[in-house]
Amino acid sequence: MSGISLKRARRELRSLIQRFESRRAANAEVRKLTAGKLYEFYVLSRTIEELRGRGFNISFSGRILELKQSPGMIQPGDPHFRIHHPASGQRFNIYTDIEVGTLGSTISGSRGLCSYHEIDIVVVFDGVIGRPSHEEIALGVECKSHAKFTKSIVKEVLGIKREISFYTHGSMSILAAAAQQIGPVVPSNPPLEYWLCYADPKGNQYRFSPSAFGIEFKNWAP
Repeated sequence: MSGISLKRARRELRSLIQRFESRRAANAEVRKLTAGKLYEFYVLSRTIEELRGRGFNISFSGRILELKQSPGMIQPGDPHFRIHHPASGQRFNIYTDIEVGTLGSTISGSRGLCSYHEIDIVVVFDGVIGRPSHEEIALGVECKSHAKFTKSIVKEVLGIKREISFYTHGSMSILAAAAQQIGPVVPSNPPLEYWLCYADPKGNQYRFSPSAFGIEFKNWAP
């Protein structure tokens, strides 16, 4: 993660945790994180702030804000962030490191090693548990802390995007509709939003073609 400030990332994450936990808990959680995980939760903090900027109310559900170290399913008692928009009353939840059921698996009716893929941060409809289907996702966020952005990252993200949505004419995103706002518009069915967040500013050079498929590039570096 050379080129970004680990110190600032830790500070941002402590600030996020301290909104819901004590300073002692925040320091304990941050000390456990690898550089890659630290960046992921820095992006989580930025994602929460962006959704707040759209008018969503966000609160924490759980006794302790635990930060997953490996991907898995949504369990009923998992700590998570609850979000809703007062304009529509629609509710969603934010989880990290979740395995998501693929479009291909749904179409084929089969289950196998490629039936799901991990997404770093997901916003899903309220009440969803287990491995969310592609129809239960409102937002997927991929976090890339690599010091050097490469084309292989784009290929990976394009592949996952294809596995959770069809390319189609642009329509209001799920979150935009919930916020009763005019955008963003995404060329996706279901109309989920999909963000690629990265530390290396060279990633900006790759954004033009993938943006046609509804992938939003965000150069978020602490």
